[in-house]
Amino acid sequence: MLTNLLPGLRELRAPLATGYIWLVALWFALNGHVPSHKNSSGVALSAYQLADAAGKPALLAALSFLAFLIGSLFQVRPDTIRSGVVRIVGHNRAQKLLRGIPTGGWDGKPPAVSQSSIASLDTLISEMAREADPSGWQDFMADPTRTDQVLADVTSDLRALALRLQVDKPDLFQDYDRKASEADFRVNVGLAIGALATALTIAAGNGWLAAGFLITLAMLRSGIYRQQIANDLLIETLTSRVVTCQALNKLDQNLRIRNNPRSQLP
Repeated sequence: MLTNLLPGLRELRAPLATGYIWLVALWFALNGHVPSHKNSSGVALSAYQLADAAGKPALLAALSFLAFLIGSLFQVRPDTIRSGVVRIVGHNRAQKLLRGIPTGGWDGKPPAVSQSSIASLDTLISEMAREADPSGWQDFMADPTRTDQVLADVTSDLRALALRLQVDKPDLFQDYDRKASEADFRVNVGLAIGALATALTIAAGNGWLAAGFLITLAMLRSGIYRQQIANDLLIETLTSRVVTCQALNKLDQNLRIRNNPRSQLP
């Protein structure tokens, strides 16, 4: 609820939460290798003395800042995870692993969007082609390589579209940003939990690894799905013609030049 009232908290939530989990994972990974206060010397003793002198509030603030830095350094976008899964295991296995969440066409490069969004984009491209080139639009749509390339260009331009939406339609951008931030949070917390489970496995036993793997997989799936929902919102702003993007502007220009070649002459 606070993130809705104070949108800036969304920028802090994911890196701070994941950073804390990474710190706990590091603590368990170093279990037995960190000397106690009584047995410490050198740098370790100086660290203990500094913590005692600063007090618990200052120590908590320092740990929070460190957690934020670690979380920011290890932050990964959901589309990066999806593309990585596709490259490692292939499209078919990735579809099964991600439980039917679209893994993207065109070698998995564009961000994931739903099939309904792809269909809506295809309809929009058809309408634009009909408006710009009434006599030849059917020939254009009959060539799947052209339409596929336009779809790839549009879905690859979603981050720029989000920035345009932030300027033109702040309310819609807030809705998109909320969904995208939730996706980032789930993916990065999932990865951090995987690291924590690995550290607990080293320290305590193998049972933690299986539990961590299942939680990580569930969080990654959920995060990728949330990112798809956020991407679908951007596609909806295009198909409803609330905003436009560079790829569609270029398409419209090329179609009009094709319909009237003299328009490209100076």
